[in-house]
Amino acid sequence: MWRLFYFLFIYGWLGLPFWLWAQSDSTQAYRLQEVLITALPYERYGVGLQRITPDSLLASYLPAQSVGDLLLQYPDAYIKAYGSGMLQSISLRGTAAGHTAVLWNGVNINSPTLGEADFSTLPLSSAYQLHIIQGGSSPLIGSDAIGGAILLESNEQSSRLAPSLRVAYRSTQQWTGQLQSGWQASARLHGFSQVYGSYSQNVFENRLIKPHRKIDYAPFHFFGTRQELFYQIKEQAQLNFYSWYHEYDRILLSNRARQLDKNLRLLLQYRDLHQLAQLSFVRNFLNYNESSQTNTSQWQAQYQYEITWSRQLSSRIGATGTLVQTDVDNYEGHPQRRQVETFVFTQWEPSARLHIAFNLRKVWVNAYAPPLSPSLGFDYLLFSTTMLNLKTGGSASFNYKLPSLNALYWQPGGNPDIRPESGFYNNFYIRLQHRKEKQQWQLGVEGFRNHINDWILWQPVPQGYWAPSNVREVLSWGIQTSLSHTQNTNRMLFSQELHYTFTRALNQKPTDNGDQNSVGKQLPYVPEHRLSGMLKWKHHRNWLVIVNGQWTGPRYTTTDNSYSLTAFWTADLHMGKQWQANYGQWSLQVGVLNLFDKAYEQIQNQPQPGRQYQVSLQFSLQSK
Repeated sequence: MWRLFYFLFIYGWLGLPFWLWAQSDSTQAYRLQEVLITALPYERYGVGLQRITPDSLLASYLPAQSVGDLLLQYPDAYIKAYGSGMLQSISLRGTAAGHTAVLWNGVNINSPTLGEADFSTLPLSSAYQLHIIQGGSSPLIGSDAIGGAILLESNEQSSRLAPSLRVAYRSTQQWTGQLQSGWQASARLHGFSQVYGSYSQNVFENRLIKPHRKIDYAPFHFFGTRQELFYQIKEQAQLNFYSWYHEYDRILLSNRARQLDKNLRLLLQYRDLHQLAQLSFVRNFLNYNESSQTNTSQWQAQYQYEITWSRQLSSRIGATGTLVQTDVDNYEGHPQRRQVETFVFTQWEPSARLHIAFNLRKVWVNAYAPPLSPSLGFDYLLFSTTMLNLKTGGSASFNYKLPSLNALYWQPGGNPDIRPESGFYNNFYIRLQHRKEKQQWQLGVEGFRNHINDWILWQPVPQGYWAPSNVREVLSWGIQTSLSHTQNTNRMLFSQELHYTFTRALNQKPTDNGDQNSVGKQLPYVPEHRLSGMLKWKHHRNWLVIVNGQWTGPRYTTTDNSYSLTAFWTADLHMGKQWQANYGQWSLQVGVLNLFDKAYEQIQNQPQPGRQYQVSLQFSLQSK
């Protein structure tokens, strides 16, 4: 019933944006209130943490791909993909998949049962902006952010987008379509509507075995809708509504089982200059092979208030209440999770060069309370001229992750006495920026260290099933470097960037089953070395060429490091052209993925496609 109601609501709105766009008057422009408080204040209070905003042009050239596919371009985040269109989990700076929080407009959308996100179910079209927070950030974000966070954010600017239709085809026999439009009903009310879908036979050749074998038995399809409403109550107050429904149906490559995921996310938000209040509802449904069903409903209420003590000192205080209800075949009864969090963020600017932030978060869950989670960070401008800028900074934080509901309640094996995971994270960076006329160079180096205790690991027990326990202690440390150059002339833009990450994630003690051979060894599927680069050329006549590549070093598949997958590298080529027509703008994009037809695997015995070709055509109505 909830699905029927939602679709009646959504499709009732689909025709409205085009009618309103046609009726709107561009001279009746509304004012965007950029100074209003935001749901996740990482820019103001995430001092010392490094944030990456992936290249929006590259994202636009990946029409049928997921957030996980885009994150592969950044060596800090290693995506473990079980094949084309299959499960994608993340390892951020040597941590586990559940150690990365995924937030949609400030709401954690990690699966409550699994404690992690499947990035294959997050299409790139699901957000106006995407950010990567590198490193432990639980005091700022909450549970799961031991390794960092992925932020999917909507933006009021989307309501200014002209109506557009996009169709794409990939040589794995995948068709993708997307229809979207911003609209303005009045000076106070505006919004954004989108519907998207994709169907793939997922046909490619398994080149990891000889003779090579054609794979044509793992099709998948997905579709979804997004609706966003922005209502200006008064000049400095706004009421927003966000909705997102996504459905993903696939045959798994590993065992040919069918998996159906349905996700509904709703958010009502009020914000003004000093306060933010929001109420969200997230429903997750998973059906595995018609034999196991998982249903969870998450209600969350949050309130934040910003206090400006002086021009140099400001704070934000707030509280969050969360209720998770379950209906899972393998649980006894219907256990619930009741959670209350309080937090205080403070930023101090003793001078124009120095920024300091202190954040504190406390959480209570059902009958227990995890430890207090504080953080301290700083940014310091060593010197600055018209041409040269040198900046340094760092942070230290205590982070935590609550046990997943499966770890607590799964039968057989769930452990109600399992403890939250905890970790101490610290980092230090230095960044040099050089500007000269129409050129810009930037060099950054960062070191990080993350000591994680009570790491939850599922292991076989004598009774013949698997059970979780707090058995692992891990020390993760490494270095990240980046170099970028941009040159902008009257006729063209040329940019190049190079990123390298070295990561050591070492097990510090044996597990309960006496696995002494894993002590001091690299964790499985955490590459020590990753390298990525990108070249981008844009001509003033609206031609664009992007070449990007990644190299991933060996990854161990066993805890004793006795076997590893070979290193691999891939490269992609994208080209595009835009031109104006009588009624709007056309955009044609062509691409070659895995340009050199490399055979590789990110997970053992899970092949990835070889060379693929894709073409995309988009038409946008002419803005008035």
